[in-house]
Amino acid sequence: MVDSILTKHLPNVEVSAIIREDNCFLNSEGLLDRACIPELVSQAAAAVNTCRSQGQCRSGMLALGRGIKVFSDIRVNDEIIISGKDEHPMDNWYVVDFTIRRGIAGDICAEGEVSICVF
Repeated sequence: MVDSILTKHLPNVEVSAIIREDNCFLNSEGLLDRACIPELVSQAAAAVNTCRSQGQCRSGMLALGRGIKVFSDIRVNDEIIISGKDEHPMDNWYVVDFTIRRGIAGDICAEGEVSICVF
């Protein structure tokens, strides 16, 4: 679901994604299921992590979502920008504070925090 990495410099990252018609999280009206927002952020973090690791993919899992607020629906064909700031409190654990906006200067769709474990 990630189209491009816009910024990969720690601690702030930005990733772009276009919500395509074949996205399995879309309902019949073309709205993205809000429950998949933590997954979107996790995939963005995985893409950045792979880029930082010179293409080496590392296994991981989304462990926790916290304080996630959704302000507006994300729709098919929307370009979203996932901005995150990660902290690294323990080995193999990342906490990502994130914001999802519609387009570069668009409205905020969601914000919150996810915890990710990387093996």
